[in-house]
Amino acid sequence: MKVVLLFLLLNFNTSAKTYLAFFEFYDYRGNLIQIEKGGRFSHIAINNGDFWLHAHPAKGFVEAVPSLKDMNFYKAKVYIYENDYLNLSSNALREYIGVKYDRQFDWNNRALYNSELIAIILKIQPQPMNFNSQFWNGQLNLPNGQSGISPDDIYSRLEELEFYPANY
Repeated sequence: MKVVLLFLLLNFNTSAKTYLAFFEFYDYRGNLIQIEKGGRFSHIAINNGDFWLHAHPAKGFVEAVPSLKDMNFYKAKVYIYENDYLNLSSNALREYIGVKYDRQFDWNNRALYNSELIAIILKIQPQPMNFNSQFWNGQLNLPNGQSGISPDDIYSRLEELEFYPANY
């Protein structure tokens, strides 16, 4: 009986919150970098209380870091939102660590880009993507019109997902 009670206490986190961090990036002139025409956010990460999980484009894989500063993003402004009801286990999130970063933005392969990772975790359906901002000029073979999701798409669903601004 004592073993079962101890197991339940160790696996029941009453203060579990889920956090989302949305990143705005700026160029060397201080202009907002828009990966979507009219969009604000270029990156997103998720935290279950233990670590931040995100797909790092420069490192080329999904990583877990203890703090947002450990992501080493230069000139980023971060907005954090929280949800009191999602209970994402560390084990469930750990399964993504080390997964290759998806430079093709292909929803149907094994690699993951940052907002795809978060959408899969939060069970958000993809929608047709549009690579029509200046950010993508000169890049070939982008999956325009194919299924995918952006940080701004996820941001637009925060209320529906019961996320609100955090005192983080």
